[in-house]
Amino acid sequence: MIDIALLATSAVAALVPLLIKATEKGIEKAGEQVSITLFDALKKRFSSPAAKESLDVLARMPADADAQAALRLQLRMAMEADPSLAGSLQEVLGKHAGAGATTQMATVTGNQNSVNQIVGSNNTVR
Repeated sequence: MIDIALLATSAVAALVPLLIKATEKGIEKAGEQVSITLFDALKKRFSSPAAKESLDVLARMPADADAQAALRLQLRMAMEADPSLAGSLQEVLGKHAGAGATTQMATVTGNQNSVNQIVGSNNTVR
């Protein structure tokens, strides 16, 4: 089963740094395709004006936490209304994994658990 809240968070997390780069110094080739593909995919799939507006607001103010939260909420509501959106979103995010965004997930249950997440190469765990 797809966790739509986590998927919405991942989509916004992938989109935000690319939109920030785009507004600061123009879209760089490394992130251009991800940003355009993800942004366009969401724009086409959103049916409500509020969802489309939340995407436009985030494009104008990508670092704004309220704009990010608004888009996450709209994404969750859109995926609840149209479960096929979740599959499409996973596909778009999966195609471009590693092109400027890193996503990690850890599910921890129980007491006194410890989680270590390492990003990069040539890492060692001791």
